[in-house]
Amino acid sequence: MVVSRRRPSVDNLISHIGRGHGNLIGNFSGIVIELKKIILNNSTNNHTSNHITKSIYERAEIFRTKLVRHIQYEDNVVIPAIKQTCPEAEPRLNECVEDHNKLRKLTNDLCTVAQEIKADAAKLSNISRLILASLLQHINDEDNFFMSLLVKMNRDQLGIFYEKLKKFKKIAKRTK
Repeated sequence: MVVSRRRPSVDNLISHIGRGHGNLIGNFSGIVIELKKIILNNSTNNHTSNHITKSIYERAEIFRTKLVRHIQYEDNVVIPAIKQTCPEAEPRLNECVEDHNKLRKLTNDLCTVAQEIKADAAKLSNISRLILASLLQHINDEDNFFMSLLVKMNRDQLGIFYEKLKKFKKIAKRTK
């Protein structure tokens, strides 16, 4: 009797990362909607509503928490697993980590500005535009890179990759 080795599912990992990316965009769109309210409010009144800025701050904190959790998963689990499976991908993976650091910094800036009692709507708007552009570009690049890399892997590489993923997930859980 011959036992066939099943090819690990690439779709599972791609959909997991895709869901994470979709959730980040969904959370950030709430901030953009609140900013539009501020801009509309500022065009009729000359002050920013404390209720709206509080709402932006709360949404920014939620977004920051989800962004950090997502980035930690990619930086501590996915990227090391890919580096050990496909060392030739390291330069592109380093770019992903740089993008993650840029997104973290921009999100921290957004939270800092939103925390001010009378937040400057123009500053919030500029920072949110930078975050949105960076987030969309990064997600697009990362999705294309991860998908093309995973699709190119042969059965043995995928098996090694999934073993490395399991290993790094265990390490990440222990270091929490």
